[in-house]
Amino acid sequence: MAGHAVGADGFPTPFQVQECMDAYGMHPNPEDGLHGDRQVSRNTMLVTEWMRYVAANTYLAGAFYFPCQWMGVHGVLLAVSTAASSALSKTNASPCMQIVQNGIPRPEFLAFDAYFYQGLNFGNIRGFSDGMYRAFKVGTFEDALGALAATAGIGDWLQMLFVQDGMLIYQGLRDLLHAVGVPVYAHLTSGLSWHKYASLDVYLSIHSPGMDVEDCSPAWWLVCEERPYPWERYVPKAEDWFALYSWEAYGQRERQLTNDYTVDLRIPRAAQDVCQTFGVHGPEDFRRMPEVFQRRMVELVRTAAPGVDWDAALSGRIPMYGLTRVPHEGKGKGKGKCILPIMDARLRPNL
Repeated sequence: MAGHAVGADGFPTPFQVQECMDAYGMHPNPEDGLHGDRQVSRNTMLVTEWMRYVAANTYLAGAFYFPCQWMGVHGVLLAVSTAASSALSKTNASPCMQIVQNGIPRPEFLAFDAYFYQGLNFGNIRGFSDGMYRAFKVGTFEDALGALAATAGIGDWLQMLFVQDGMLIYQGLRDLLHAVGVPVYAHLTSGLSWHKYASLDVYLSIHSPGMDVEDCSPAWWLVCEERPYPWERYVPKAEDWFALYSWEAYGQRERQLTNDYTVDLRIPRAAQDVCQTFGVHGPEDFRRMPEVFQRRMVELVRTAAPGVDWDAALSGRIPMYGLTRVPHEGKGKGKGKCILPIMDARLRPNL
C-alpha cells in the first residue's frame, strides 16, 4: 500500500502521474477536453485524484470470517472493522495505557460489527454481497463471541481475550475460536492500492485456530469493480472489499499488515533514561534521594511517560519491577559481562 508521495502542494509530480497511468493502462485523452484547475485530460485528472486519495488515506480495514452454526443453522460469520474499533485500536496501542491497565483488557476486534450469512460456503467471498444468501447483523463481534462461548459452555471467555504482557493481540481470539469448535478462519486486511486504479490491496490468510502463531505470508489480491475500462470503475473505500467482484491474484506479501503485535509492559525508554540519570533502580534508591530531587524526578518521569502513578510506583506502594543498571567497568571479559540486572524491567500496577 506504500507508494508515491505527493508534493507540498498536495499534488503528485507530472512524472509520477504518467508513471502510474502507464501502470494502470490509462492514456491521456485530450480529445475529451481539459478538466480541473490544472487543465489536464480526463484520465490524467482521474489518476491524479486517485493518487491524492491513496496518499491521504489513514486507515486499513480488517475482517475475520469463519464457518459456524448460529441458532442451529449452518453458515459463515463475518466480523468487520468499524470506526469504533479503529479508535479503540489507537487507544490500545498506547504503551502508557497498556501499563496502566496491566495489558489490554478489551482488544479492538470486540468492537467489530458481526454478520451471519445463512447457508454460505466458507470459500465463497462473492457471496457476502450476492443477495441470494439470507444475512443479518448479529451485533458486535463481542456479542457474537459471547453467544458462541455460551453455546460451548465457556463462562470466562472475556478473560481468555485479555492481552497480557508478552502476548499477541489476536492470540486470545485464536484460543477462543479453537475452544468453541471453529475449524478454520480467515483473516483479511484491506487498503487502497497504488498498483491498480480504483482498486484495493487485499491480504488474505487462512488459519486453523490451534496452529502455532506465525508471521504468515498472506495471499495478495487486487480487488476492484468489474468494468470494461479502468476509468469507469467505482472509486472504493478500504471497507468495500466484500462488494467488489473482480479479484486479481497479485502474489504474496512477506507478512500480514495487521495490528497483531506483542504487548510489552516494560517501562518506556524515556522514563528508563530519567531513572538511570538519577541513579534510581528501584524504590529504595528513590527514597534515599533528597526531597528536592524526588520532586524533580517525578516531574520528569511524568513528562516522559504520562498516565502512570509514578508517585506510587517510585515510593513502593505499587510494585515496580525495576530497571536495568547501565554497563560499568568491572571484572570479566566480553561485551555485557558487567551489566547487572536488578529486576525484570517491568512495571505492573496493582489496579
